[in-house]
Amino acid sequence: MQELRIEVEGRTVTLRDETVVQIGRDVPDGIVVSGDSVSRVHAELRRTGPTWTLVDLGSRNGTFINGERIGEQRMFGPVTAHLGLPESGTSLVIDVVSAPRIDDAANAGTSPAYAETMVTAAIVDPDGDDESQPAGPDRDDESQPTGPDLIVRVGTARVQFPHSAAVSVGRMPDNDVVIADPACSRVHGHVEPTADGWMYRNVSEHGTFHREEPIDTITLENVPIVLKLGHPDTGPRLELAHLGMNALVSEPTDTRQVFEVGRYRISRRWVYGAAVVALYLAAAVLTVAYSTR
Repeated sequence: MQELRIEVEGRTVTLRDETVVQIGRDVPDGIVVSGDSVSRVHAELRRTGPTWTLVDLGSRNGTFINGERIGEQRMFGPVTAHLGLPESGTSLVIDVVSAPRIDDAANAGTSPAYAETMVTAAIVDPDGDDESQPAGPDRDDESQPTGPDLIVRVGTARVQFPHSAAVSVGRMPDNDVVIADPACSRVHGHVEPTADGWMYRNVSEHGTFHREEPIDTITLENVPIVLKLGHPDTGPRLELAHLGMNALVSEPTDTRQVFEVGRYRISRRWVYGAAVVALYLAAAVLTVAYSTR
């Protein structure tokens, strides 16, 4: 897997799973840059398969590579692109790098290259055997946990945190759980310990969504919860649970595909299938009844 690493105005942005990311002075879900001669929506990076392309979006003052104005340019190695006029624009250093494997998460630290999820935690055994040490302070520390450990899953990474301190979630590498997705804010939310469990609190202007509805806070109760960050449909998926719950399970991406009965969620497909079978059986019974008259 190839990622794109962009160094701009003292920060590093890493792209991996995104398809299109816009660049300009006013791009709420893209890479915001300064410069009086930079357009509000100046250019964008597009991914087609493993290939990234820098595309100028008809900006007034142009996009330049090696002093030449470009309409679009495929990215194969490190290049310096300049947006706008030389004296009042901004420059980006763009490089194509190899993404680390998920198995390397424990050694990834806070490297900005680890784009899908970076955590300061050990990976939890996927079979559910909790043999690894949880994240955060040592279990022998003076501050002993007072409640159940938190389980977090983003993509294929699954990590565990002790019930002792808030866990931050966001795009910047100094968060406890880092999600390098443009829809995710620098610090998007906090998962905070409560007296007997955990509570998620949104701190992002772009919002956090549960079952397509925006939420400010949500408490982890008897079942795992699935949140979307930044957008109810296309935002990155954050799954939260604590020890003692059932294992984290995938929910349908469209919540309209399920019926809710109390705290249980039943697939509409299963219900409709059962109804069709029942209709066929009823028709067969009626056919037999009329044929014996």
